[in-house]
Amino acid sequence: MWVSTPRLSFISPEPSSGKTRALEVTAPVVPRPIEAINTTPAYLFRKVSDPAGLPTILYDEIDTIFGPKAKEHEDMRALINAGHRRGASAGRCVVKGRRIETEELPAYAAVALAGIGHLPDTILTRSIVVRMRRRASTEIIEPYRLRIHAPEGHALRARLATWAAQIRPTISVADEMPPEVTDRNADCWEALLALADAAGGNWPTLARVAAVALVADSQAATPSLGILLLHDLHEAFDGEDTMTTDAILQVPNNK
Repeated sequence: MWVSTPRLSFISPEPSSGKTRALEVTAPVVPRPIEAINTTPAYLFRKVSDPAGLPTILYDEIDTIFGPKAKEHEDMRALINAGHRRGASAGRCVVKGRRIETEELPAYAAVALAGIGHLPDTILTRSIVVRMRRRASTEIIEPYRLRIHAPEGHALRARLATWAAQIRPTISVADEMPPEVTDRNADCWEALLALADAAGGNWPTLARVAAVALVADSQAATPSLGILLLHDLHEAFDGEDTMTTDAILQVPNNK
């Protein structure tokens, strides 16, 4: 129905912030979940192509993939990025006997990620980012037990599937997109706001408040090294358009 599916990214600066638990709670309520850790791109491409239906990929410890050796995992990055758009596929060459043939592997699928630190910008711009933090000692929550809560999640998934089938013929694009949510962020939130509109009640308002807050939070993230370099150069130039070599040599060492 929609042309894109956002990635859901649970990110925190430190361990034990609830990222893995968020994926565990998500698994029982989504269709055909695949809980992946250190999974090969070939495996996920094949699962996305499964005739039984599209999976929901739940990838934990994604920071181990996109660390200092990220260039070794361009296939995984391509799957996550390309799969954001409906109809996206990845071309591959396969050897059949003495012949080399080409094949197109579908990449479009729902994906949730969890990791420490910072994900590549190309993934973040396709994501709804939920920044996690450690729970304070004064914050008491109900313990999650898979054997107890998974059946409740399965029942909720069945109810959601029934409701989705009922509204599918009439649902359309979101009636109103907040002015703060534009460009690719609008692509990410369009489907969720449309679902909130279909649910009615307080959901349209709550969804738009969440969209504005999460988009603002993602834009306020730690700037890239390039932006930091430009900021430092601006300070070094002290508002001047140019700087002579003599001036550079006179800059104190602490600048």
